[in-house]
Amino acid sequence: MYQLVLNQLITMALIAIAGFAFAKIVKVSDKEQKFLSKLLLYFVNTCLIIDSFNLEYDAQKFKRFLFAALIALIIQLAMIFVSFFLTHSKNTENRSYNHIDRLAMVLTNCGFIGIPLIKGTLGNSGVFYLMGYLTVFNILAWTWGLYQMSGTISIKKIITNPVILSVVAGLFIFLMPFTLPSPVIRPIQMIGNCNTALAMVMVGILFADFHFSSKYTVRLIKTVLGRLILCPAIALLILFAIWKMNPSVSDARTILFVILICASCPSATTVPGLAALFDKDSAYASLTVSVSSLLCIFSVPAFVALAEQLLK
Repeated sequence: MYQLVLNQLITMALIAIAGFAFAKIVKVSDKEQKFLSKLLLYFVNTCLIIDSFNLEYDAQKFKRFLFAALIALIIQLAMIFVSFFLTHSKNTENRSYNHIDRLAMVLTNCGFIGIPLIKGTLGNSGVFYLMGYLTVFNILAWTWGLYQMSGTISIKKIITNPVILSVVAGLFIFLMPFTLPSPVIRPIQMIGNCNTALAMVMVGILFADFHFSSKYTVRLIKTVLGRLILCPAIALLILFAIWKMNPSVSDARTILFVILICASCPSATTVPGLAALFDKDSAYASLTVSVSSLLCIFSVPAFVALAEQLLK
């Protein structure tokens, strides 16, 4: 599987390079970046999520979805603990950066990177299980993440989040005694299939805005190592322990691989968005996303290869 993951990452990287070149030539503005990000997150991803739930109802499959969500919750709570262990300071300025570092370590790009990567290697069934991770991710991003940045929690932002709403709509479709008819689902599928290309073009555009500052060096190294090495290693240990318990859930190995890939993805693009929203250093937040996205082409296949040896 690690070869499939590596091949998919190389394919995605080539699209990102094309997006980078396009952004450099055309000079994509911040306004255009935000529009593309919203288009991808709120429209294309929503269609992909709904499409992944358009399956005949299966009680065992629903049980597996809940199993994936539970494991995702355990792993993300463990990563939150690790992020606090690695970032603690009484200095006011450092505390501001610590909030960014914690989010960059815990919140992964399981949408922009995870969805196309898992769809390319495990197909729609993998994307279905990924929704369990994505649901927990969005709840944490708009509760714990929002609290880290602002000191408050907004229930409204959770229940009105388009990704959460699309998962709820998808579950409703999945629980119905029939699937959506072809004339309805076909355009949804066509839009959802744009996800991989648009997501990687977006990553390429982010790279085009890459600006390195030496003042971030030590902090950046620690944060990126935490995101790409330490957190996935802890996730793999938890998944290995679950595997050794011999879970009765069918398709357990596939679910564990989906969760591992999600936990191994680079820092989420949500992080600089939240940093900008609450007047934190969004340039540094963007840097963590850019560097972790660049280096994940080495770390993700390595963890998948290690998992293949452990989850036998």
